[in-house]
Amino acid sequence: MLAVGAGGGPFTADTMSRAASTEIRSVQLDGVGHYAAMEAPEVLAKAILEFVASVGAA
Repeated sequence: MLAVGAGGGPFTADTMSRAASTEIRSVQLDGVGHYAAMEAPEVLAKAILEFVASVGAA
């Protein structure tokens, strides 16, 4: 599971780790607010693609 934090610091990863029964990987998008997909679509896409590639490699 990938937690993408933007604006709220580690809040997303902390919250997800309490609810998930699997490993949580997290990335923090610095300088991005709550609307990461709108504010930094390329950065978000890169983080997601890197995560998917790492899962596929495992």
